[in-house]
Amino acid sequence: MGRRRRFQDALHGLTGDFVADLAQCVGDKLDKGKNPAVDTLVDTVYGELKAGREVHLTGYSQGGLITARG
Repeated sequence: MGRRRRFQDALHGLTGDFVADLAQCVGDKLDKGKNPAVDTLVDTVYGELKAGREVHLTGYSQGGLITARG
């Protein structure tokens, strides 16, 4: 569970502002702009696969957009 919690914490995409979250979601849906959570997801998955470990991804809500974009 510790490893899973670490990844969940690292990939948290919340900005804390509804308008900013909505703008980020629109950008993710259109694949426009920069989203640090997407970059973190890509780097983390690549590192895990390179190390020979299995990766299982589940994204919901804004996390689904981040996962789909990654």
